[in-house]
Amino acid sequence: CAVYGPASSRHLNRDHPARASLSVVFNSQVHGATERELERFLGETLGSCILSERYPRSVIEIVVQVITSDGGVVGTARNVAVLALMDAGVEMSSCPLAPACVFLGGGLRLVPSEDEERRQGSMPLVIVADNAKEGVLGSLTFGSDIEEEDYYNAVKASQKASKAVLAFMRMAIEG
Repeated sequence: CAVYGPASSRHLNRDHPARASLSVVFNSQVHGATERELERFLGETLGSCILSERYPRSVIEIVVQVITSDGGVVGTARNVAVLALMDAGVEMSSCPLAPACVFLGGGLRLVPSEDEERRQGSMPLVIVADNAKEGVLGSLTFGSDIEEEDYYNAVKASQKASKAVLAFMRMAIEG
């Protein structure tokens, strides 16, 4: 994953006078979704946490290239993009993280393997939890409809997991 910018826009039609424009490029073969759907999902959830008004008339480009995968690609890509934004010094209002999960055999599993995601009857799900506001920024489901109770259980599990990941990140950064 790489972040380019904030930099001045080369295209006047992408220029916004009061804030930065966000561009996401996602290259991968993900089971169940097109790259454009994933680019839109990543762009919307990342865009909601970037303080884009601090970068008027500029573009922030995020490029995610998946070389190999063992599952949880979308959640991992989301988390890596947040880390790349932090490394690039892009100001954010929160550090939203997205643990991938899958409903399999009536149970919920966090950070599924690719085999679990592709298994018959499984339903992969990515929930982006906002650690600053204790809410959900977005979710992406592959496959059939999900029961309301299962969705809320996945939200709770994702919020708890994202707090653990954020605590680990802080520990790693602070030394």
